[in-house]
Amino acid sequence: MRKIRFALTALLALGLLASCADDEPFDPTDPRLDNAVLRIVGDATLNLRYNEAADLVVRYEDEAGEPIAGAPIAFEIITDGIASRLAALRADTDANGEASMTLTAGAEDEGFVVDVVPPVGDSVQFVVSVQDSEAGSIVVGMSYTGTRMFTRYDALIFDVASCAELNPNRLPTAVRTSASVGSITDRPAFAGVAPGANYVVGVTARSEGGVTGFGCADGVVVRAREETEVDITIEDLLVGPDFTGVWDLDNRFDFAEGLPPTVRNAIDILDELTDDQAPETDFCFRPLDGTDPHWGRDPGAFFVDVVAGQTCRWECMASEMFGDCSELNHRTGDLEHLCQVGLSASTVTRSRFTGGCLAWDTAAEPAADFINDQLARFLPDWVFDWATFAGDLARAINNARIASVLEINQPMAGSEFDLPMRHQLTAMTVLIHNPRMGGMEQTFTFNLRDAGITSAEVSSSVTVDGNTLMIPEHQFTISFGRLVQYIYLEIFLRQILGYMSSAEMLMDNVDCAMIGQNLAMSVGILSAMQYENACDAGLQAVGRTLDTQIAGLIDGDATFTISGTATAADIDPETMRVDALEDGAWTGFWGERDMTMMMMMTENLTGTFTGARRTPMP
Repeated sequence: MRKIRFALTALLALGLLASCADDEPFDPTDPRLDNAVLRIVGDATLNLRYNEAADLVVRYEDEAGEPIAGAPIAFEIITDGIASRLAALRADTDANGEASMTLTAGAEDEGFVVDVVPPVGDSVQFVVSVQDSEAGSIVVGMSYTGTRMFTRYDALIFDVASCAELNPNRLPTAVRTSASVGSITDRPAFAGVAPGANYVVGVTARSEGGVTGFGCADGVVVRAREETEVDITIEDLLVGPDFTGVWDLDNRFDFAEGLPPTVRNAIDILDELTDDQAPETDFCFRPLDGTDPHWGRDPGAFFVDVVAGQTCRWECMASEMFGDCSELNHRTGDLEHLCQVGLSASTVTRSRFTGGCLAWDTAAEPAADFINDQLARFLPDWVFDWATFAGDLARAINNARIASVLEINQPMAGSEFDLPMRHQLTAMTVLIHNPRMGGMEQTFTFNLRDAGITSAEVSSSVTVDGNTLMIPEHQFTISFGRLVQYIYLEIFLRQILGYMSSAEMLMDNVDCAMIGQNLAMSVGILSAMQYENACDAGLQAVGRTLDTQIAGLIDGDATFTISGTATAADIDPETMRVDALEDGAWTGFWGERDMTMMMMMTENLTGTFTGARRTPMP
């Protein structure tokens, strides 16, 4: 309802003061207007056929019930896009205080309200339905004898046989919902109701704590062109916990060792940096106990694999030359071909120039030792540190700690017990053993948007069962590869080691000029410049491998599907507001497409969470 007093200047702008039947002018300063009331004459609902006309009649009277003549009354269809039309936007009251306006229905099905506004006082509304069939109306009168302060009332029509089938604390979705009203004396109405018997009509009453009152009537009969009045008494409901608000969730997800393919790829690369540890006396070590051999000593063997590829490529097709040879199809850091066959004797190697392969048969071991010696000055325990980081990276995803924001809003009319929610993954916390601080554990938290995760937000509806919040199944789209790359580049490389890229780190700590000179003197075959250039290009290639390929299928989106429950805690006994969520439990699954297998890898996951209500800013 709208309460409006027209200013005198506004009335003059309409074209002099209106006159009533006995030519007495309307006086906008009349003290009787302070308590004036506008009432509907006849039915508050109209059911019209196509192109049918009807008069909307209202009466304007003072506190004593005496008519107020000459008062300008505004009529307005308050819904856009309606085919029906009013004859005018204003009518003046006659000597009986009545004003009438003709409404002509359009030629299409529609429902709307006509708002009628007096100079002073509350507006009234006609509820109108237009359809090419006969229809009736329901008007609800409400009563309440309790003490609760309700702020909103919604009338609803349910598709059930009787009120006995309804659980007031878990109402089904209504078939029809009236416009909300704010006073117990208002009369919510339905127009365009098909004639029939046994309609079930309910009213929900809302206070600050949610829906706290309910009333119901069944066996309601609707007749064509008639207005059926239904009286409903509202009863107090047992008030449940109020979960509405913004919640900060601390989530722990357990992937049960089922690493996504992109993460597995990254861990494999880090493993290759650290898995070959042949004895000092045997670069191509074959243990007698049947365990896996070690082809070189890491991390030098890993780098030499790439460095040697700058002048010699192996495992090529018979028709390929160096410039068009396939990419290396062995694992990076795997020098098995060199140790077992020898690059110069192999039939599947291709040299960039004479001696490009022969040199590495002899130079691979001293080159790896030179690189290991230089990297040991940077990180003395390189192999241990990087293997530890590989484990940290696996755990960061495998037992992910992700913060999220869960926003729970008041329900929509007609779905009183489905609370709209918005859930957004916001930040991730990882634990890294810092090699610069003796392996001490450090936690790092970063915004998921900074890691390129931009679609980790969904909308749905939660429900409440007693003191339990039930969060339905919902799905996020994320990229595990981007998470892995961000953890490596931003946290491990930049924040811990202090470099902007892997190539910068390697170029800063490996002296290719010195290595080139030493190899030229000790091995020969190639010049110092050729060895140096191969070393520089190799370190750049290694840097690119670590910075980009470590993310694996970086553009491969993964699905992350969860549902959960939590228990209300710290409940205010007066308002029933919940301030904490306890015993939160997630169940669900993830899926990521493995491009090498062209299939979706799917595994189950579980998780736990706690929630704290966010305090509004003052």
